[in-house]
Amino acid sequence: MSDRTGGMLPGIFEKGVEKVNLLQPEFVLSVGDLIDGYTEDPDVWNAQWDKFEAIVDDLEMPFFFVSGNHDISNELLLNEWKRRHGAPYYHFVYQDVLFLALHTEDGPGFTGGISEDQAEYFTEVLQQHTDVRWTLIFKHRPLWHYGNKAGYGKIEEALAGRNYTLFSGHHHHYLHAERNGMEHYVLATTGGGSYLRGSEFGEFEHITWVTMKDDGPVVAHIELDGIHDKNLVTEQNYEAIQALRLGRWMRIDPVIHTSDTFTSLSTSLHFSNPTSETMTVFGELVPQNGVTYEPSFLQLSIPPKQNINRQVMLKAEGGASIHHLNEAGARVTLSASYRVNGTDLSLPASVPLRLDSKHPIKPNSRAITVNADLAEWDENLFTNITNPVYMHEDWDWNGPEDGQFRFAVTKDAEWLYVGIEARDNVIILPSKEEFVRHQDQFYVKIDPKAPQDRRSDYHDRLYGTYPVDPSWHLQVRVAPGISPGGPLLETNDPSVDVRAASIVHEAEKRFVTEVAVPLSWIEEHQGSEWTSIRLNVGWMDHDRPENTKPSILWWRPVWGKDADNEGFSNWYRK
Repeated sequence: MSDRTGGMLPGIFEKGVEKVNLLQPEFVLSVGDLIDGYTEDPDVWNAQWDKFEAIVDDLEMPFFFVSGNHDISNELLLNEWKRRHGAPYYHFVYQDVLFLALHTEDGPGFTGGISEDQAEYFTEVLQQHTDVRWTLIFKHRPLWHYGNKAGYGKIEEALAGRNYTLFSGHHHHYLHAERNGMEHYVLATTGGGSYLRGSEFGEFEHITWVTMKDDGPVVAHIELDGIHDKNLVTEQNYEAIQALRLGRWMRIDPVIHTSDTFTSLSTSLHFSNPTSETMTVFGELVPQNGVTYEPSFLQLSIPPKQNINRQVMLKAEGGASIHHLNEAGARVTLSASYRVNGTDLSLPASVPLRLDSKHPIKPNSRAITVNADLAEWDENLFTNITNPVYMHEDWDWNGPEDGQFRFAVTKDAEWLYVGIEARDNVIILPSKEEFVRHQDQFYVKIDPKAPQDRRSDYHDRLYGTYPVDPSWHLQVRVAPGISPGGPLLETNDPSVDVRAASIVHEAEKRFVTEVAVPLSWIEEHQGSEWTSIRLNVGWMDHDRPENTKPSILWWRPVWGKDADNEGFSNWYRK
């Protein structure tokens, strides 16, 4: 059985258990990622393990645990694994077949890899079992597919001269390949996150059935509604399928307009064919939200390893709003296709319009007091975020009814202010008066440097618990406390006099936060005649305490990500 977690789709693994019970194998092995993990909270990991063990308890045959990166990502989870399941790597022999269960989170700092001790252990095991009829290897990460093999090379050398078959997971899409004349499998998923675009693209939910014959194993991959042989995605069509799956063959230039409204804008579409086959790109540029495209249809043939660019005009008779287009999630969608071994393979790809405008820092009509009360703020200053331009872990957010926020930026003679209000269907607060990594909370990021000194390649961190170099930008993390003692506030630069207030109105399921930063700090970087800053606002919408990867909604792309541009999220002094 393959990956259950990493964007888990509820109920799939349980259905897999039901299927296995119908098939009645001798026993079951996993390839890891059994729980969400990535936590240091024993209440969380115990709940996750208890739930998983209750699921596999329904199996009518033995289940052998194999560790994945979600299961063992720190020392605490390793110790819990040992307490519940024993050693993270092991072997056994059954009917003259040697089974090896590897632990691929055994690199330094729980990174992917195999330690020297583990490599030595399996080398000795292989030396002691030279007369078995076959060897079956189970591990999470397909280290054989990595350039440096991450410590697996020594084990691979010890396997030389014997018959073996290897099963792995982690990638959430299927691959069958041969290495050293032996079959190697990367399994798809049994509940783990997947676009599920079909078995022909290696994206399907399945269990894998292995029948041992005298001349080796026969492998079949069983979906909930069918059975497949091994030749779904092979090395012959893998290159084209990967290009279509990943959808990176199309990108669009960013456009920064002087104001929020426009009647005509120009951008460029860039098409890249990374394969050794000719790629065809085709499709209609569909009008949306009052915007039409010129040209309205494209069909291009892109030679192997070549790039083609096409200019596109956006037309809006009567004018269109960049903010409304971003809120509507306006996108360009086209399809690409390859013909490989007589079979046509085609998938659409979609890229968002990368639009922004210059945002003025407008004055407020009344003095601002940092007290988490937005009554003194002018309503026309606020920007509503119901469909974020950028999201971290978007699978955990179910739309505006799940959570949304609005914010405003203003200043007076001494302070820059940010006011934020969020509405949330489920409120998650810390159990004690300190920040925890996963809770409902706000982020404010400010780059005070002059435009020519700003960077677009920040090595940014989404969570305030990780350091962000203050020479790049200021990061503020704020949330309501659980007592009248004030808000929870963290910054990456304690030298900046950040003021904040944050409260939650639980009956209304509403958060209110205000943040103030001294203008003198901006003047230190640009002088008294400063012209603009970069500023972005985000909100972690945490709905389930056991979830270690909650969604973070961002007004603009997180700085340093591929979707970012140094012209985005710039605020100008009026």
